[in-house]
Amino acid sequence: MRPELEKRLEAEFPGFFDGLGGFECRDGWFDLVRGLTARIKAILPDGAPFRVSCVKEKFAALRYYWDCEGIDDATRDEVDWLIEEAESASCRTCEDCGRPGVPRSGGWFNTLCDEHAKGRKPASFERAPGMSKIDGVIEEHRLFGLPKWPRRQAP
Repeated sequence: MRPELEKRLEAEFPGFFDGLGGFECRDGWFDLVRGLTARIKAILPDGAPFRVSCVKEKFAALRYYWDCEGIDDATRDEVDWLIEEAESASCRTCEDCGRPGVPRSGGWFNTLCDEHAKGRKPASFERAPGMSKIDGVIEEHRLFGLPKWPRRQAP
Protein backbone atom coordinates (compact mmCIF):
# COMPACT_ATOMS: atom_id res chain seq x y z
CA MET A 1 0.00 0.00 0.00
CA ARG A 2 1.26 3.47 -0.81
CA PRO A 3 2.76 5.31 2.19
CA GLU A 4 0.19 8.14 1.96
CA LEU A 5 -2.67 5.63 2.35
CA GLU A 6 -0.91 3.96 5.28
CA LYS A 7 -0.53 7.38 6.94
CA ARG A 8 -4.26 8.07 6.47
CA LEU A 9 -5.10 4.85 8.30
CA GLU A 10 -2.63 5.56 11.07
CA ALA A 11 -4.04 9.09 11.52
CA GLU A 12 -7.67 7.94 11.52
CA PHE A 13 -7.06 5.10 13.98
CA PRO A 14 -4.39 6.32 16.42
CA GLY A 15 -2.62 3.49 18.22
CA PHE A 16 -4.23 0.69 16.21
CA PHE A 17 -1.28 0.28 13.85
CA ASP A 18 1.59 1.25 16.19
CA GLY A 19 4.60 -0.93 15.47
CA LEU A 20 3.03 -2.50 12.38
CA GLY A 21 5.93 -1.64 10.09
CA GLY A 22 3.85 -1.37 6.93
CA PHE A 23 0.84 -2.81 5.18
CA GLU A 24 1.64 -5.76 2.94
CA CYS A 25 -1.25 -5.38 0.50
CA ARG A 26 -2.00 -3.17 -2.47
CA ASP A 27 -4.00 0.05 -2.72
CA GLY A 28 -7.19 -1.62 -3.92
CA TRP A 29 -7.85 -2.99 -0.45
CA PHE A 30 -7.51 0.37 1.31
CA ASP A 31 -11.28 0.76 1.63
CA LEU A 32 -11.64 -2.81 2.95
CA VAL A 33 -8.98 -2.24 5.62
CA ARG A 34 -10.38 1.18 6.52
CA GLY A 35 -13.97 -0.07 6.71
CA LEU A 36 -13.01 -3.12 8.75
CA THR A 37 -10.99 -1.05 11.20
CA ALA A 38 -13.83 1.49 11.60
CA ARG A 39 -16.34 -1.31 12.34
CA ILE A 40 -13.97 -2.84 14.88
CA LYS A 41 -13.37 0.53 16.56
CA ALA A 42 -17.14 1.05 16.84
CA ILE A 43 -17.66 -2.12 18.91
CA LEU A 44 -14.66 -1.79 21.23
CA PRO A 45 -15.06 -0.44 24.74
CA ASP A 46 -13.56 3.04 25.17
CA GLY A 47 -9.84 2.86 25.78
CA ALA A 48 -9.45 -0.80 24.75
CA PRO A 49 -5.79 -1.33 23.76
CA PHE A 50 -6.50 -2.72 20.27
CA ARG A 51 -3.37 -3.39 18.19
CA VAL A 52 -3.06 -4.72 14.66
CA SER A 53 0.07 -6.85 14.26
CA CYS A 54 -0.19 -7.64 10.54
CA VAL A 55 -2.17 -6.57 7.47
CA LYS A 56 -1.23 -8.49 4.34
CA GLU A 57 -2.32 -10.47 1.32
CA LYS A 58 -1.91 -14.23 1.42
CA PHE A 59 -3.36 -16.70 -1.10
CA ALA A 60 -5.37 -13.89 -2.75
CA ALA A 61 -7.09 -12.90 0.51
CA LEU A 62 -6.69 -10.21 3.14
CA ARG A 63 -5.11 -11.22 6.44
CA TYR A 64 -5.65 -8.97 9.46
CA TYR A 65 -4.01 -10.13 12.70
CA TRP A 66 -4.77 -8.36 15.97
CA ASP A 67 -4.69 -8.47 19.75
CA CYS A 68 -6.59 -6.66 22.47
CA GLU A 69 -6.33 -7.32 26.17
CA GLY A 70 -9.31 -6.86 28.42
CA ILE A 71 -12.23 -7.43 26.05
CA ASP A 72 -14.88 -10.04 26.67
CA ASP A 73 -15.35 -13.18 24.59
CA ALA A 74 -18.46 -11.83 22.84
CA THR A 75 -16.57 -8.76 21.61
CA ARG A 76 -13.61 -10.93 20.59
CA ASP A 77 -16.00 -13.18 18.58
CA GLU A 78 -17.57 -10.15 16.92
CA VAL A 79 -14.14 -8.80 15.90
CA ASP A 80 -13.26 -12.21 14.46
CA TRP A 81 -16.55 -12.27 12.54
CA LEU A 82 -15.94 -8.80 11.09
CA ILE A 83 -12.48 -9.91 9.97
CA GLU A 84 -13.92 -13.04 8.32
CA GLU A 85 -16.36 -10.85 6.40
CA ALA A 86 -13.56 -8.55 5.18
CA GLU A 87 -11.38 -11.53 4.24
CA SER A 88 -14.26 -12.95 2.22
CA ALA A 89 -14.87 -9.59 0.51
CA SER A 90 -11.18 -9.35 -0.37
CA CYS A 91 -11.52 -12.49 -2.51
CA ARG A 92 -13.99 -10.52 -4.66
CA THR A 93 -12.08 -7.21 -4.69
CA CYS A 94 -9.18 -6.33 -6.99
CA GLU A 95 -6.03 -5.74 -4.95
CA ASP A 96 -4.89 -3.04 -7.39
CA CYS A 97 -7.98 -0.86 -7.87
CA GLY A 98 -10.78 -2.05 -5.56
CA ARG A 99 -13.17 -3.01 -8.37
CA PRO A 100 -14.75 -6.49 -8.52
CA GLY A 101 -12.15 -9.21 -9.03
CA VAL A 102 -11.54 -12.93 -8.71
CA PRO A 103 -8.65 -15.00 -7.35
CA ARG A 104 -6.16 -15.66 -10.14
CA SER A 105 -3.21 -18.01 -10.41
CA GLY A 106 0.06 -17.51 -12.21
CA GLY A 107 2.98 -17.80 -9.83
CA TRP A 108 1.24 -16.16 -6.88
CA PHE A 109 -2.47 -16.17 -6.15
CA ASN A 110 -3.90 -12.65 -6.35
CA THR A 111 -7.42 -11.26 -6.52
CA LEU A 112 -7.58 -9.07 -9.61
CA CYS A 113 -10.11 -7.52 -11.99
CA ASP A 114 -9.90 -8.32 -15.69
CA GLU A 115 -7.98 -5.11 -16.40
CA HIS A 116 -5.23 -5.81 -13.87
CA ALA A 117 -5.09 -9.57 -14.46
CA LYS A 118 -2.93 -9.04 -17.57
CA GLY A 119 -4.05 -12.33 -19.02
CA ARG A 120 -3.93 -14.36 -15.82
CA LYS A 121 -6.75 -16.87 -15.69
CA PRO A 122 -9.12 -17.27 -12.74
CA ALA A 123 -7.75 -19.80 -10.30
CA SER A 124 -9.39 -23.19 -10.32
CA PHE A 125 -9.12 -25.94 -7.78
CA GLU A 126 -8.68 -29.48 -8.99
CA ARG A 127 -9.76 -32.11 -6.51
CA ALA A 128 -7.27 -34.81 -5.67
CA PRO A 129 -8.31 -38.37 -6.56
CA GLY A 130 -10.70 -39.67 -3.92
CA MET A 131 -11.53 -36.22 -2.57
CA SER A 132 -15.27 -35.66 -2.25
CA LYS A 133 -16.94 -32.54 -3.63
CA ILE A 134 -17.51 -31.18 -0.13
CA ASP A 135 -13.83 -31.80 0.76
CA GLY A 136 -12.94 -29.85 -2.38
CA VAL A 137 -15.14 -26.92 -1.36
CA ILE A 138 -13.64 -26.86 2.13
CA GLU A 139 -10.11 -27.01 0.70
CA GLU A 140 -10.87 -24.25 -1.81
CA HIS A 141 -12.16 -22.03 0.99
CA ARG A 142 -8.99 -22.71 2.97
CA LEU A 143 -6.74 -21.93 -0.01
CA PHE A 144 -8.48 -18.69 -0.89
CA GLY A 145 -9.03 -17.44 2.66
CA LEU A 146 -12.79 -17.66 2.48
CA PRO A 147 -14.80 -17.99 5.68
CA LYS A 148 -15.08 -21.42 7.20
CA TRP A 149 -17.74 -23.56 5.60
CA PRO A 150 -20.63 -23.57 6.37
CA ARG A 151 -20.99 -19.85 7.04
CA ARG A 152 -21.41 -18.67 10.59
CA GLN A 153 -24.13 -16.26 11.48
CA ALA A 154 -23.25 -12.84 12.84
CA PRO A 155 -22.94 -12.75 16.64
